[in-house]
Amino acid sequence: MRHVPARLSAYYVAHFTCTGIHLPFWALWLASRDVPADWIGVLIGLGYWVSIASSPLAGRISDRVGAARPPMAVLAVIAVLGFVAFSFASGVPALAVLGVITFGAHSALLPLAESITQAHAAAGNARYGPVRLWGSLAFIVASAGAGWLVEHVGAAVVPWLMASGTLACLVASQQMPKRADARVPSASDDASATTPRGVAWGALVAGMVLAGAIQATHSVYYGFGSLRWSALGLDETTIGALWAEGVVAEIVLFALAPPLVARVGPAPMWIAGALAAALRWVLLARADDLARIAVAQLLHALSFGATHLGAMDFVRRALPITRLGTGQGMYTAILGLAYGVATPAAGALYERMQGDAYLVAAAVAGVAGVIALGAGPWIVRRATTA
Repeated sequence: MRHVPARLSAYYVAHFTCTGIHLPFWALWLASRDVPADWIGVLIGLGYWVSIASSPLAGRISDRVGAARPPMAVLAVIAVLGFVAFSFASGVPALAVLGVITFGAHSALLPLAESITQAHAAAGNARYGPVRLWGSLAFIVASAGAGWLVEHVGAAVVPWLMASGTLACLVASQQMPKRADARVPSASDDASATTPRGVAWGALVAGMVLAGAIQATHSVYYGFGSLRWSALGLDETTIGALWAEGVVAEIVLFALAPPLVARVGPAPMWIAGALAAALRWVLLARADDLARIAVAQLLHALSFGATHLGAMDFVRRALPITRLGTGQGMYTAILGLAYGVATPAAGALYERMQGDAYLVAAAVAGVAGVIALGAGPWIVRRATTA
């Protein structure tokens, strides 16, 4: 149990180094291979679609064998080889096949890591927010560094950076503490600590779908934010800095929010996330200069951060430790479904509407906010009292 928070944080640093490269610059790399915007949306969406199968399968396997690290090693090796192969591929069919294999493996890594972290958070060995924020810091460094490299070396470096980051995931995953070490002790250390809990699967899925819908409104931003800002005349270094700015706000929330989340629970976090997302997308639809974009980016703390913290707290409260792998895999699959639908739609919208595509995302976020306000507390209460 020594150095548990540091060993958990190390994986998030590696994983979100990859994310800090992928989210801002994968679309730019695809565009550099002459892929049209609507097909960029499809190719990015494929990665989310395949996670619908790969993440629950990996989570189920980890729960059955009682260990997450061995499957993480296999998945990381597949993803490293896939990212290397991207540098030698061309044409939409080849990119699609590689995307299914590579992102299918890579997307299943994070829910396995989350299951380990949530198990140790439930046991009191670590706090989720302070552990996770190191991943956000890594995102900042990676996005800024990748922006500089893309500007000075070219977009061809992006798959190699992803391969290097995933290799770091492989190493860090094998240093994570075992999930089995996180058994929650009872006062008398009797069998009650391991008695299976009931699970209200309907309410659990409803909460995951609600959180996933809020997160999926980020599809225009994740898939085409960099292209939009490039079209407005911003250089790659500035684009990387804007992505980093949003994550700085997220880090502040992750550092300060654990007592708040413990006190208010998931539903208020979802409400705040949905309403902030609606406002953010309206601002970005109308922002055509650096200052306005920078103001909108501060809302990432809530649109992503509050929604994510609410979802993680929801899964931890609703499931016993022995089912956290399955639960995290389910949530990642639901996110994959949401993004798998939203990202190709975002590509089609961006192709026709450019920045006004954000207005559609704002409308969806507003509807999700109304649902979270009306049904969110009941969903949480039903899922956590089974």
